Amino acid sequence: MKNFKRLAAVAVSSLALGAGSLALAPSAVAAPAPQVDATAAALPGAPLPAAVPATPRVTPFTRPQNAVNFAYAQLGDRYGWGATGPNAWDCSGLTYGSWRYAGRAIPRTSYSQWSNLRRVSLRSISPGDIVIYRGGGHVGIYVGKGYIIHASTYSRPVAKVRLYSMSITAVVRPPY
Repeated sequence: MKNFKRLAAVAVSSLALGAGSLALAPSAVAAPAPQVDATAAALPGAPLPAAVPATPRVTPFTRPQNAVNFAYAQLGDRYGWGATGPNAWDCSGLTYGSWRYAGRAIPRTSYSQWSNLRRVSLRSISPGDIVIYRGGGHVGIYVGKGYIIHASTYSRPVAKVRLYSMSITAVVRPPY
């Protein structure tokens, strides 16, 4: 539930700030949620209103931004080797989960992502692309403006760091 609340905040701030060069079509924006009686929602056993749908409404043009928004919503979650969420992630589990949320199935491991997704040049990197580090042993999702979000190791939570904070091996792009 905490991830959905954080994701809602990221999505709202992305829309308010213009979300880069991506424009959302009117059909991609959800209708306002109906008003809920706060007293009824506070009663034990009362159903809670859904803050964010389980899966976003996606088009090929919004998939990369949805993957980025999902990664932002995981900031601060703990690292766990082989973890694929919802409260712990390893590096490739985070990229896998981000693109799964965006509506695309990609390979699970960093080496599989590197070998099975389309390579793009570093000059043409765009938000949503997966950056391969350390000869394929580590990955992060590019979020724009020279930053990635990644899950690095047990002592550090999911974090946003500079793109060039590690030696880049390749950049790959999941199919939109």
